[in-house]
Amino acid sequence: MYPGDYQRVGSEMSFVTRQQQAQLRLQKIPWRCLFKTNARKAELEASAGTHFVSLLITPEKWLLQDTIAIGAMLSVASSNTVLPECCQRFTPTMSS
Repeated sequence: MYPGDYQRVGSEMSFVTRQQQAQLRLQKIPWRCLFKTNARKAELEASAGTHFVSLLITPEKWLLQDTIAIGAMLSVASSNTVLPECCQRFTPTMSS
């Protein structure tokens, strides 16, 4: 996992946002919530290339949109994985 604070951008009513939030909590990854407000909307959509939420901003300022890819990245990058052992062989490895 990349050290630092992650920022989750989403909607409180979004199942996908809540799913990502649960994974961050379970893996004890430091994060804070940002809402997709009208003030941030244009910048977020231009950076992400989509209007969809949930988004994750990494400490390196990467803006990730695909929840499945985000989940796998966080799981591989953290010592507190949420992926079952049988599925870990299908996820990419990350160098330290």
